[in-house]
Amino acid sequence: MTASIRVGVMTSPYEVEIREVRKPEPGPGEVLVKIHACAICTTEQRIYAGVQSWNRFPYVGGHEAAGVVEALGPGAETDLKTGDHVAIVSATCGHCTNCRVGRTNKCLHREGFWQHDGLWGTWGFAEYKAVKPRGLQPISPEIPYEHAALVEPLSCVVHGVRKLGVELASEVVVVGAGPMGFLNAQVLKAMGAVVTVLDLQEARCQKALAAGVDRAFVPDDAILDRIKALTEGRGPDAVVVASSAPRAYELGRAMLGPFGRLLAFSSVYPDEEMAMSPTDMHRNENHLLGAVSSDMEDVLIAGKVISNRLIDVSQVVQGVMPFGRLKEALALCLQPDAYRVIVQM
Repeated sequence: MTASIRVGVMTSPYEVEIREVRKPEPGPGEVLVKIHACAICTTEQRIYAGVQSWNRFPYVGGHEAAGVVEALGPGAETDLKTGDHVAIVSATCGHCTNCRVGRTNKCLHREGFWQHDGLWGTWGFAEYKAVKPRGLQPISPEIPYEHAALVEPLSCVVHGVRKLGVELASEVVVVGAGPMGFLNAQVLKAMGAVVTVLDLQEARCQKALAAGVDRAFVPDDAILDRIKALTEGRGPDAVVVASSAPRAYELGRAMLGPFGRLLAFSSVYPDEEMAMSPTDMHRNENHLLGAVSSDMEDVLIAGKVISNRLIDVSQVVQGVMPFGRLKEALALCLQPDAYRVIVQM
């Protein structure tokens, strides 16, 4: 009798089914992972809510997953062994131009999507997935799977912060204190920055303060003057925009002082153009940086951070729900005050 597994399938916006499919086997060069937990990213939220244009239904979402190695396929080149705990990320090819120059976050042949038994997607919302070894990050077995699943989003934060070139005592403002803004603030504090958080929700500001940021405010008409005063009139060294609101980018750009750097961490849906002054950029020597996904070194760092509990990722977890309640978990994520919701297999 053929073994079967459960898979969470989005059939259209707001419609989710739990289906049974054949249990996969690891192919040549692959590793079979039994998934224990998967966090729900904003990408899945936007697809589920119909905010992000998507025409690939039925779709098996989920890409912030963790589990245990169950089997190695023939010819799998890896130090991993059965029983090892791992986080799953997109596997890079290692041979394209971007990979060869160290820009693996923009691998031209990135293998984040997978197809099995007629269903296509990132396949985190499933009990099993076959993965190339380059898409796996070992995690300490002492770490709960629910926290190990956050290696992927944390690696994205590590990628952006490393691009910023933050130094000890750098003044950094994080605009937006949702799940990713919260993780940005935690990583920046761990690197020794003086961190100010801005968010429209007072509760999120208080949560950020409780987690150790230096200052947190609900922005008002006087916020630019307040930030300027706190930075001796210079403005922050760097601003991280971790909000999908166009206003957040306008605010971040307005508070930059001389030599200030603006990191575009979050995408905006629907997209909007942002007015910028080339003359101001020129005279102030400002830097505008974009950061998307993560490279293999970022994943390694994120894995070490979580394995060694260098930051407390549990603070970004709103709740853990059983896999059978996936639709309910997706709906919960759409609440304006939600953090990360994790489904447990």
